Amino acid sequence: MTPHRYIVILSALSVIIMIAAGCTTLSPGQNTTPVGTPSGEPLLASYKVTINQPDAMSAYIHMDTDRYNIGEVVQFTVTNDGSGPLECAGDPPAFSVKSQGINGIWVTRMGNETPGTPEKSSLEPGASTVMYRFVTDGWAPGRYRIVHDCGVVREFILRPVPTLAATPVETLSLNETVNSTVATPAVATMALINPPATATVTLPANTSAPPYASSRNPDSWINF
Repeated sequence: MTPHRYIVILSALSVIIMIAAGCTTLSPGQNTTPVGTPSGEPLLASYKVTINQPDAMSAYIHMDTDRYNIGEVVQFTVTNDGSGPLECAGDPPAFSVKSQGINGIWVTRMGNETPGTPEKSSLEPGASTVMYRFVTDGWAPGRYRIVHDCGVVREFILRPVPTLAATPVETLSLNETVNSTVATPAVATMALINPPATATVTLPANTSAPPYASSRNPDSWINF
């Protein structure tokens, strides 16, 4: 093997070992935030569903989906996809969430009716806000609306967590359980391999043993 091939093989083995050990590095744009960690953090939506929105500027609010299960995390950013700046009522801009009642009236579910600060701000074309997150644990199913200080709104649906129908489990009685777990000993029907000492054995004609002798005990042979 040439030294060049030897070096290539060693390099390949080193890369394989580093990948197996988890020593790879992330690219600058790769998200390192875990989703649904074992610590009990609610999961993000794992599907994409869109619903009709109040206006075209609702698309400025970028979300994973428009439909969530109760208890999931809603996260979104506001991006100015237009050609002019967005005037925001707060600095930094905040948001509130409203729920739609049976009579169609929107009631604040979280956040403030008015901006939290009197200062103004703006969002330039192509710029985005920070990532906003909130958990819907304990919320009622229905239609909700995100109202952002930059003048954009977006609606989403909360639905109950789907439940799976219970599968009936067949139960066995005590006798059935015993009969199914304890095997009945098999009765051996094989013939005896070695005959007992008292069994009569017919010997070939060329043997010197006298008749009526036991083939298992030569001392019992009788000499006439």
